[in-house]
Amino acid sequence: MIPTAAIPIVEGFANRSTFTGRPIEPEAMRRLPAPARYQPWTTEFAKQMSAALYKSGIEISPLMLEQAIFGWTGGAGRVAMQAVSVPFGQDVPRPSRGLADIPGARAFAVRWPTTQAESVQRFYDRMAELEERYAVERAREENPDLPGGKPLSDDEFEELFWLRDNARQLASVRSEMRQVQGSTATPSQKKREQIDALSLEMIDIAKDALREPERPARPKVPAQFPSLAPDESDESRLVPDYF
Repeated sequence: MIPTAAIPIVEGFANRSTFTGRPIEPEAMRRLPAPARYQPWTTEFAKQMSAALYKSGIEISPLMLEQAIFGWTGGAGRVAMQAVSVPFGQDVPRPSRGLADIPGARAFAVRWPTTQAESVQRFYDRMAELEERYAVERAREENPDLPGGKPLSDDEFEELFWLRDNARQLASVRSEMRQVQGSTATPSQKKREQIDALSLEMIDIAKDALREPERPARPKVPAQFPSLAPDESDESRLVPDYF
């Protein structure tokens, strides 16, 4: 049994809410600087505090701050943070929720569609596997003494390019999702409908990419031009957001 006072600390290390069972920070945010990890409805108080702490060398995101403060203070802390944020003009409605979003009822209901669908997860898992093997190959070109893994075959090399192309499409859909989430004019129910439609679009993209596709032929890259390392800042390589 975890003491109540320790729950926010455990949640922070695990990046998972014990109340909802979901990640506090979506995996797609984990590469971002701490102050940039927030949702459209995150309180301005948490954002401003995170930015101030970051300048002092303390990295904690607005999402983690809110989770900790809410965990220690309960509803009173939530109301206080929202009240402090009023002068900033924050009023972003959240997408409406169903049974699958209610703690305790999730065991009897499944959210569908969702960006956590198996096909989307398999897409990113496969791309991550190929990216890792490609990165090992690149590293061994510079340092042959490094332990090596299984090199990419020509087919796998083309598959990696194919998955990257589709990952860019998924990133574009996620960008649309964030715009929907951040809208102050769209009602909650309409937001849910739009996000569900975009989730289905992501699922279709992932399914199509995982089939045996007729991929366009890619030119072979000469060994002396190993400039195809993935751009770490490329959002298309991030794992999906969770809504």
